[in-house]
Amino acid sequence: MSIASRPAVAVLAAGLGAANPISTEPFAGLDLLWVRPATEAQETLHCARLLVLNLPRDWVVGDAAVAIFADDPADHAVRRLAEALLLELAAVLEVPQRTAEGCRVPPASPVADVLGAVRALRVDASAGLVVGIGVGSSGPAVLAATGDEVAARLLGADGPRLAAGIALDRDGQASFALGAPPEGQAWTDRVKLLCAALASATSQVRPDTCLAGLDGDRAMARTGPRTPF
Repeated sequence: MSIASRPAVAVLAAGLGAANPISTEPFAGLDLLWVRPATEAQETLHCARLLVLNLPRDWVVGDAAVAIFADDPADHAVRRLAEALLLELAAVLEVPQRTAEGCRVPPASPVADVLGAVRALRVDASAGLVVGIGVGSSGPAVLAATGDEVAARLLGADGPRLAAGIALDRDGQASFALGAPPEGQAWTDRVKLLCAALASATSQVRPDTCLAGLDGDRAMARTGPRTPF
């Protein structure tokens, strides 16, 4: 996957109506990734969108990627999340909750949107594992996309899977769902870095509750805002 220069991709991203590229870390590069919602067999293909993929300088094939689904990717809280994840050398895909411009095909389901991004990151960008974060109304779809039954229906029995899903709602609640982390990706170690990064970016996430939800039984956990010292 070729990485375009920041100025070139920034101009294209602006033309696509994307959020301003994350700029606090000079080592982050940008690429553009075509993302098409996942579909069942015989279902009409949905329209693809060209989305911004933020890449740390040293990101290579097999590294982790995070897709952030948000009503407004330019929201300050969303940018803080993205910046914290880039510092952990994860690629960050920005997925605004809007349909492809000029598309005449009925919109895909929110879960199909999530799994389409998983496929694009795992197959086209060659990420080793993918985590989904849903902010606001996108949260339930991200959690649902961790289920193997729906993933098998939309991506195939042997298709890529979401390693984990995290939902951050507008009431200060965080929910976690463990998906199917790929073998050989040191998930037990990497999830600790993920939870620490999320906790550094938002008070909605406590590291211990995050770990309980993503590094153990396949159960969901909820937590309220962290109480300051």
